[in-house]
Amino acid sequence: MATTFEPSSVRSGAHQREPLGAAWARVYTLNWEAIAYVIIFVLAVFTRFHELGVRVMSHDESLHTRYSYNLYNEGNFQHTPLMHGPILFHMTALSYFLFGDNDFTGRLYPAVLGVLLVMFPLLFRRWLGRAGALLASIMLLISPLIMYYNRYIRHDTPSIFFTLVMVYCVMMYLNGPLHLRRRARWLYIFAGAMLGNLGSKEVAFIYIAIIGSFLTLYWIVRMIQHYRRVPGKPLLYFITMGVLLGGVVALGMYVVLSIVPPSLLSSAGLNSLEGTSFIGWTAIILTLVVGALVGTGIWAFRGSRVGLRLRDIIIILLIALVACAGLIVAEEMSRVEPGASSETAEVADPAAEGALLGDVASSLPIIVAWVVAGIVVLGVFIGMRRGLFRALYRFPEFDVLVIMGTLILPWMTAIIIALTGASPVDYSSAGITRAVLALIPLAAISIAVGLAWNWKRWLIAATVFHVLFAFFFTTMFTNVNGLATGMVGSLGYWIEQQGVRRGNQPQYYYLLIIMPIYEFLPVIGSVLAMFAGLTRFWRFRRAGLETAALPEAVATTDDEGAALLVAANDAVNEEIEARVLAARSQSYSGWLRGVPFLLLVSWWAVLNAIAYTLAGEKMPWLGTHITLPMIFLTAWYFGGLFERVDWPLFFRRGWVYLPLFLVLLVVAFQVVQPFLMGTLPFGGLQQQQQQALFEWLGMVAAALLVVYLIARVAQHTGGRHLRSMFGVAVFVLLSALTFRAAWMASFINYDYPTEFLVYAHSATAVKTVLNDLEELSMRVTGGRDLRFVYDNETSWPNSWYYRDFPNAVYVGANPTPQQLNDAVAVVVGEANRSKVEPILEDRYFHFDYIRMWWPMQDYFGLTAQRIANTFDFSPSNTQAAEIRRGLFDIWWARDYERYSRAVNGNWRLTTWPVSDRMHFYVRKDVAAQIWDLGAGEGVALATTEETQPNLCVANWQPRSADVVFGPGGGDPLPLNHPLDIAVSEGRVYVADEFNNRIVVYGMDGAYITSIGGIDEETGSALFNRPNGVAIGPDGNLYVADTWNYRIVVLTQDGEVITSWGQPGQFGIEAAPAPFDAFWGPRDVEVDEQGRVYVADTGNKRIRVYSSDGEYIRDIGSGGSADGQLDEPTGLALHPDGRLFVADTWNRRISVFNYDDGQPLYNFPVRGWYDDRGNRPYLALDVERGLLYVGDPEAGRVLVYDTYGNCIGSFGQAGEELPVASQLNVVGGITTDASGNLYASDAQAGRVLRYAPYPSSAMPPAGDNTDAEVTGEVDLESGKMDQTFEDADAAILETAESSPDTIDRDETELDALEDAIGEAVG
Repeated sequence: MATTFEPSSVRSGAHQREPLGAAWARVYTLNWEAIAYVIIFVLAVFTRFHELGVRVMSHDESLHTRYSYNLYNEGNFQHTPLMHGPILFHMTALSYFLFGDNDFTGRLYPAVLGVLLVMFPLLFRRWLGRAGALLASIMLLISPLIMYYNRYIRHDTPSIFFTLVMVYCVMMYLNGPLHLRRRARWLYIFAGAMLGNLGSKEVAFIYIAIIGSFLTLYWIVRMIQHYRRVPGKPLLYFITMGVLLGGVVALGMYVVLSIVPPSLLSSAGLNSLEGTSFIGWTAIILTLVVGALVGTGIWAFRGSRVGLRLRDIIIILLIALVACAGLIVAEEMSRVEPGASSETAEVADPAAEGALLGDVASSLPIIVAWVVAGIVVLGVFIGMRRGLFRALYRFPEFDVLVIMGTLILPWMTAIIIALTGASPVDYSSAGITRAVLALIPLAAISIAVGLAWNWKRWLIAATVFHVLFAFFFTTMFTNVNGLATGMVGSLGYWIEQQGVRRGNQPQYYYLLIIMPIYEFLPVIGSVLAMFAGLTRFWRFRRAGLETAALPEAVATTDDEGAALLVAANDAVNEEIEARVLAARSQSYSGWLRGVPFLLLVSWWAVLNAIAYTLAGEKMPWLGTHITLPMIFLTAWYFGGLFERVDWPLFFRRGWVYLPLFLVLLVVAFQVVQPFLMGTLPFGGLQQQQQQALFEWLGMVAAALLVVYLIARVAQHTGGRHLRSMFGVAVFVLLSALTFRAAWMASFINYDYPTEFLVYAHSATAVKTVLNDLEELSMRVTGGRDLRFVYDNETSWPNSWYYRDFPNAVYVGANPTPQQLNDAVAVVVGEANRSKVEPILEDRYFHFDYIRMWWPMQDYFGLTAQRIANTFDFSPSNTQAAEIRRGLFDIWWARDYERYSRAVNGNWRLTTWPVSDRMHFYVRKDVAAQIWDLGAGEGVALATTEETQPNLCVANWQPRSADVVFGPGGGDPLPLNHPLDIAVSEGRVYVADEFNNRIVVYGMDGAYITSIGGIDEETGSALFNRPNGVAIGPDGNLYVADTWNYRIVVLTQDGEVITSWGQPGQFGIEAAPAPFDAFWGPRDVEVDEQGRVYVADTGNKRIRVYSSDGEYIRDIGSGGSADGQLDEPTGLALHPDGRLFVADTWNRRISVFNYDDGQPLYNFPVRGWYDDRGNRPYLALDVERGLLYVGDPEAGRVLVYDTYGNCIGSFGQAGEELPVASQLNVVGGITTDASGNLYASDAQAGRVLRYAPYPSSAMPPAGDNTDAEVTGEVDLESGKMDQTFEDADAAILETAESSPDTIDRDETELDALEDAIGEAVG
């Protein structure tokens, strides 16, 4: 369970112990380490498997579980780079096969690897040391990111696991025990782990680049050392120190440049807040880094006979400057604008000029690849003849580089294809041919180098790699296309996605948000390790300079120094280390004979953070990759502190330091906190202020008392033990805080977006709805045979959760009445709510939930002003103090209440702003039989009561337009949000809102001309987003110039005759004067006498004018009572004197007598459920007695009779390019003399003409059970009594007995028609 090392004193014969005591001491030491790892293992199993299936599947998790289920259940899976590597799906499918399919088993594979990940540092004990390896396991156990995503079915845990295997193989091959070094097994395992990494996630390319770059640098330095006979250590150390420090500066500058980008800096100037902030922040970063370099050097050289050399500092700083500049340039180049990659992503047309190899420029990268391949293969052949590879055999790192390079090189095919300007994920015949032409030269180089190096080892390693590759990427040899999607598409897809910047997170996302909130222990530990590493470097440099100053006879030989170094690497015993240190004080060896593990991990940590910062996609789970090497650095640093603790002294009395230091750290924070948060203890003489003062003074007193106690203990233990125990206390405190954050994230807030790890995550309501559906199904069908529907927005994660419901119907983005017919339940997202509610109506209970949410995103768009305000400590800026306290509450307890108050935000879970909603509908008649809901939109029907059909839905007609105006009609400018329409004398006039014009078409859809538009020279326009258009009896054109707040009268040729109007926003309290005031007039109509009716939408009224703009009267006023309007838009005039108004926000049609403005009646509209700013219009077919009502967001037209009876509907929401039977967003509608209906599709930019609504589609007389007059029309009120005084008495009796619903047969409808006719003359 632990490796046994015999104390050196026993081997040497010095200080021999009594045999029994020596044996007991050895067993005691070993058992404590073994027991510690057993405890860690048990805790790892608990934290990775406890309640593993409780959390709701996130969006991405449900994709992985569902496709794994398809592989397990149907044998159906094809690799696609969109979902990363295929190994996760195969292993999850295996888990289903062994243990069944559920949320727990879906996460089993990463959880098992998570346990192994925690135990993995035991294998690095040789290089981290005993304490360092143990601390690394502890930190991996309690890491919030690692723990949370070990319990998450994603590819990141497998990727990290295989990376550790790769690093371990490298270290064993190069720096392992002498009898295990350069063993072929490590290369074969490395090849398998490398494929495991590539088959898990494309971040493998980052790992391979980082490890490969370090080994390449190491190899080059070793060759210089060998052939030039100069020590390699100083050269390697100087280069790596410079690059690493430059990388640290670059990371800081990434943050600065994200907050103050160069474009803003150039426009604002250096004297602005942005300029001074840029200069100040840059100076702080440079001061800290240069100070760390110089300060550690001064400390390391104290008391030395030689001084710290300025030349050394300058060399390191110059290397750092070059590295930093290059990394900053790379960062700026990485900011590819979204959409820029779309051009690259287009599939090349083989027939087009330049396709494939027809264009020399586009094919140049492939040609260059072939030329380079020829040169390399020739060079390899010549090198073999001259013994080059035999000479390189002395460098074992070259073996690893050959395996790594030759196996990964063919995967670089995507880069060559991208350089040609084509898409690497083009799988057409031309794309495949291009990929093969780019692949062949790379494969040729790989084969030539591999066989020339060591044909046997290379063939075995390549076989391991490619057999695993073929097995997983082809889905067990069933999908040949997987070879292309894997070797070419894996990197190619993510090259194209770089410009998409998925998540749109800022560059400082990891450095300022994820890492400080969760991984503060590795961050702080890595900074301390940087100082310790710099100090070790300067001590090495000091030893070299001192050795150079000694007489030659004093120094030992290189071989003796090397032997001591090897002994130091193998030793874990303090005595041997002391001997080595003593020897180094007398000698110095700068010869590089092994991979410096600390430098490798440091290289890994810094370049890892840079790579993920530059990557287009930034997600919280990628933080696991950043924190891993930081954990190793922290473990190395604190492990050294633990090794220096005098443990016998600790157990005697030194342990007292630990609680004292912990108390001191907590109390010190309480003392400092008021000054950081802006709540100064010296606030005043009020009772609360005095209480705060005395509490603070109490904390100061407690701190002084603890300091006194520590000083007393130090008198008995000495200063060295004090310093070591302070480091131990810091580690213990940070570990406790880290474990607390991990526990909150993984076991308390795991489903809530208050945690920044809960990203694109399903809300708990997903399982609530699932449980309701299961209960419904069991009670109604006795199993899982319930028929319900769900849409595209809720398909993830519900495609996973609904897999066992055979009658679950997926309706996509366009639910139709036929699909929803007889559905017991409906689950849809917000975008489809307006499409299903007109169909479902009030026959269903409605429940509104949050389906998916994201963390708070107030950190987006940080500016110098926001940061300066937040850290303004002046007492007058109380908001800044409240913001700081709010940020601390978020960090400490994920409590957003104080921050919400400070910024006037709303971060309550019930109304979480960064979320998608889900709507759950259950049929009332079914619910009444099995549930005692007591909630919902209405009262459950009695079990014997049948739901009444809605003819708007039940009589939906599949109709297609016979003429489409707009696209391809000759108009040089496409329609941009067309709205109202008017037809006259063989012409169709369309209000083209966003093009600021009126477009004129012929009846056949041909473009004739346009009126208005934007003048290209001056930029001015006659109209400002016209919404309404009408033709008067005089033949003139009347335009509602909406956002010029006026009505414009023109000839049909576009000559302006007159106009009137001025802006006036009065709302519901609008008075008549000023008589020409409008606020957003949406529609205009003209009656046979030339009177102009204007929907003054914002002022909740209809204004009536003469044809020359003379005010006549207002019709209606703001409100919801009879005769009142709220957001009136579409208008329609009936020759019998009725004015129909689309009373939008009252969701009804209000009917007035347009001669005197008196209200007649109103009726509800079974539509307009979703309000996204599009307003409904009306049209009358007088001959057929039909009123057409637009339902904009539902993409349909409702058909009523003029008395409020819904007859039917047609149209359905379409896709981006809808066909003639679909409407994206219904704009304006009108009819012509023949009864044809014209409807504008505002979103698709077109106008459609439909034949008259067929009489065969109208329900028989007396069967229209949907016809109703709602209770909003009080037939017994004074106004309506007079209107209907001559109506049939039977109708009034029906109204008295049932004011909400009046069922009419044919006789009653005739009576009502006669009464209305007499009332309006």
